[in-house]
Amino acid sequence: MKQKRYLLISLLIFCLFVTLQWGYANTTILSNYRYGLTFKAHTVNQDQRTSLDLTPDRSLHLGNKFSLSFDIKLREELHTYGYVFRIISDDTSSCLDFISYQLRSKFNFILNKGSSIVENVDFIDSTQIVKDEWIKIRLDFTEQGIKISVNEATQMMRHSFKDFNSLSFLFGSNRHPKYYTTDVPPVSLRNIELHNQDGRIIRCWKLALHNRKGETMDEVEAQRAIVQNGIWEIDRHYNWQKEKSLKFDSKKFQCQNLQLAYDSIGGRIFMVLKEKVLVYHVDNKQVDTLSVEKGEPYFGVSRQVIYSAATDELISYSTEHPLLSKYNFATHEWSIPSTWEVDSRQHHNHMIDPETNHLILFGGYGRHTYNADFVEKGLNDGDQWQIISLDSCITPRYLSAMGIEDKDHILIMGGYGSRSGKQEESPQNYYDLYRLNIRDKSCSKVWSFFNEGEHFTFSNSMIIDTVADKLYALVYNNDRFHTNLNLCSFDICTSNPQSKIVSDSIEYDFLDIKSYCDLFLYQDQMLYAFVVQEKIPGESVLDVYSLVYPPLSSDEIYMEKNKDCHFSTWVIYGSILICLVFFFVIVYVYKKKKSKTTGVSMTISKVEYGEQEIAKPSNRKISAILLLGGFQVFDKQGNNITGEFTPTLKLLFLFLLLNSIKGGKGTTSQRLEETFWFDMSKTSAANNRRVNIRKLRLILETVGEVQIVNKNDYWYIDMGKDTLCDYHQVCQILNAFEFYNSSNKEMIVNFVELASLGVLLPNVSTEWVDEYKSEYSHNVIELLLSISVREEIVKDNKLLLKIADIILMHDCTDEDAIRIKCRALFLSGQKGLAKQCFDKYCADYNRLLNTSPEFTYDDVICES
Repeated sequence: MKQKRYLLISLLIFCLFVTLQWGYANTTILSNYRYGLTFKAHTVNQDQRTSLDLTPDRSLHLGNKFSLSFDIKLREELHTYGYVFRIISDDTSSCLDFISYQLRSKFNFILNKGSSIVENVDFIDSTQIVKDEWIKIRLDFTEQGIKISVNEATQMMRHSFKDFNSLSFLFGSNRHPKYYTTDVPPVSLRNIELHNQDGRIIRCWKLALHNRKGETMDEVEAQRAIVQNGIWEIDRHYNWQKEKSLKFDSKKFQCQNLQLAYDSIGGRIFMVLKEKVLVYHVDNKQVDTLSVEKGEPYFGVSRQVIYSAATDELISYSTEHPLLSKYNFATHEWSIPSTWEVDSRQHHNHMIDPETNHLILFGGYGRHTYNADFVEKGLNDGDQWQIISLDSCITPRYLSAMGIEDKDHILIMGGYGSRSGKQEESPQNYYDLYRLNIRDKSCSKVWSFFNEGEHFTFSNSMIIDTVADKLYALVYNNDRFHTNLNLCSFDICTSNPQSKIVSDSIEYDFLDIKSYCDLFLYQDQMLYAFVVQEKIPGESVLDVYSLVYPPLSSDEIYMEKNKDCHFSTWVIYGSILICLVFFFVIVYVYKKKKSKTTGVSMTISKVEYGEQEIAKPSNRKISAILLLGGFQVFDKQGNNITGEFTPTLKLLFLFLLLNSIKGGKGTTSQRLEETFWFDMSKTSAANNRRVNIRKLRLILETVGEVQIVNKNDYWYIDMGKDTLCDYHQVCQILNAFEFYNSSNKEMIVNFVELASLGVLLPNVSTEWVDEYKSEYSHNVIELLLSISVREEIVKDNKLLLKIADIILMHDCTDEDAIRIKCRALFLSGQKGLAKQCFDKYCADYNRLLNTSPEFTYDDVICES
C-alpha cells in the first residue's frame, strides 16, 4: 500500500509540474535557442525601420512604483545613433528617452517635459557599452526619482511624471503625434520585463514566439505587443539565410562536376577545380583562391573529394585505383597525376573515421547498378581498398544519408535503389534507418516506415544529436526536376518513425549526378547547407546557406491561438487535469492485480487482455538484448556493448538464451561441450566451458538483472523484470493461446509492430541457430496469415501492408503475402505500385525457384 501511495503522490506532483510548464511554455523553449528582436536601422529607409509598441491597445497604469528591465545588444554600422525607447506619460505631458550611440560607447537617458529638458543622464564606458554583447538595462521608477542601471553601473535622475498611471512604451521607430522618430539604432532587444512595486513580474515579453502579423504576447497577462519591420532572431532557427553564391564554367575548368568537400571544424568549404582550389570561409564569407602547382585530383561524374582534419589535407580518391591524390595546402600540390574516371559509385556516402583515420564509403550507383558496399581504406599509400557487401542487411541504394553516431557506429538512412541492385528491377525509395558497426561490420535495422506522401531522398550527410535522440537531414523529391530542399528531423529511438520539417525551403533543381546537396554542423551552433545545381548546360552554381542550430519547426516559432491563453487559464486546466489523474489512478490501483513472473522475465510496456498480458513494442536501448534484425546488447547506461562478445561468447550466450526461452529448462553441460568443444577432450572441454561462462557472467553483469544459472544440471539464462529481450516478447505472444482468438485490434497492432523489427539473428548462420530461425519464421508467418483474414483487419489496408511486408521479409516467395500486398495497394489507389510489387515478386520467385508463380496479377486483383 505504501508503494501505491507513493505512486499516487508522484503522479500528482508530476501533473502539477506539467501544469506549470504549460503556463511558462515560452520560457522552456528558449534555453537552447537564439531569440530576441533585431531592429533595422539606418541601412534601410525610414519606412523600413523597426518599431516595437508594448502598449498598442491601451496605456499601462503602474501605481506609485515600478521597474523596467531588458537586455540590449549593439551592432556595428556606419550610423549608430538612435532612440532605443520613448516612455510617454499622459500621451504628451512627459517623455523619457533612451538614446544609444555605439560609436562613442554612450547611452543617454533624457527626460522631456513639454518642450523643455528636465534632466539628461549619460553613461560613457568603452568597457561596458560594447558591440555584440548583451547588456542588462534596468530602470527603477519611484516617486523620488529613477534609478538607472547599465550592467553594474548606476545613476539617479529626477523625473517630472505626475504618476505612473498612463504610460506608453514605444521602442525604435514610432509615429506618435508629438514624440515620433525614425532614428533607430542598430540594436537587438530581448527579455523585456515590467515589475510592480512588490517586485512581481506583471509583464514579460521575451521577444521570441510570435505570429505572422508581427504580434508577440507577454507571458503573464497575454497582452500583445506589435512589431513592424523587425527581424526575429528565433526565426533563424527555421529560415535558411543565403550566404554565398558562386558560378562555375565546367568547360573552362575541364571537369564535368564540381568536386566539393567541407571542414566542419574550421568552417571551410572547398571547391576543387583542375587548376585551382577555392576555399570559402563561413566566418567572414570570403573566398580564397589556391593554385595547383603540381598533380591533379581524380575527376569524374561523382563527388570524390573529402577533407582530412587529422592531416589537414584534401583527399581525392577512386576505388578503381589504389593510390589517393592528396592536396597539400603548404605546397599547393596534389600528390599524384590523375586521369578522368567513370565512377561506379555515384552519389555514394563518405566519411573519415576519426578513430582510425580510415576513409569509409557506402553505397552508390553506376553502370545501371546500385550497391550496398562498405568500402574502407587507410590514408597511407600502402593501404588497399577493402570492399564488403552489406546487401544481406541493407538494400543496394544511392542518395542516402550517413552520419557518425559514436566512435564505433554510423547511421545510414533512406535512399533509392532496388533489392537486386539492378536498375531495371523495380527501383524504389527507401525510408529506413540502419546502424552499422564499423569495427566488426555488423548491421541492424533501427526502423522503417511506409511513406504515403510524395517520394523523397536525402542529402549526403546527416547531423546526429544523440543527446536529443534526433537526426537531421535535407530531403527533396527525387521524382522531378524542380523541387525544394527542407531540413527534416527524425527520432532515432522510436517505434513510430516519421519526418518533421524544421526549416523553410531552398529551391533545388534535381538533375541526378549533375546536382548535389550536403550539410555540416559548425561549432555546434550553425548548420551550413551547400547546394550544387546546373542552371544552364555547362554552368554549375554553388549556393551556401546557414541555419542557427538546433532547428525549430514553424509550429514551435509561430504562436497559435491556443498559445495566447492567460496563465491563470492554464492553472484552471491544470487543476482539472490533476483531478482527472487522481480519479483514474484510484481506479487503476483498485483494479490492478498483482502478477508474479518466473523463469525468463522482462519489464515491458503492456496492455491487459483478460489474464494474459501482451507486450507493446519498445524501443528501449537500456538493459536490452535484441535478436530481431541483428544481435545487439545494451548495458544499464544504454551503451552498446555488442563488441564485447567474441564470436564464441556470442554463440554460447545465444545457445543458452534460445534454449531458455524455448523450453524454459535450458541445456546440459554435456550438450554445451558437444556443441562448442566437440574436438577436445572431456577435461579440456569442461575447462573451456567454465572459462567462457565466467567471461559471459562478467559481461552480463553490466547489462542488468541477467544471470547464468545452473540448476539440476541444467544451464539457463535468468533475466529479471528490468531486462528487455525483443525475441522473448514475440515468443510470449506466439505462445499465448488466448491471443489467437482475440478481437483486440490494439493487441494485434502491437504484435505486428514487434514482428516488424526483423527476422531472427539474420547475421548469425550456424546449424543449430537455423533451426530456431526457421521455427520462428514459420510461427510468425502462420500467425500473421491468420490475423490477415479477421473481419476487423481485412479492411485496414495500411495494417495489411505491414503484415505482408513482414511475411515477405521472412519468405520473399510467399504467395499469400504478395496477394495481400498487391490487393492492399490496389484498394488504396496505388495501382502502379501494386503492379511493380507483383513484377518484382515474380522476378524473385523465378530467380530463386527457376519457375514462375501459378497465378497472374489479374488473378490477384480480381480477388479484390
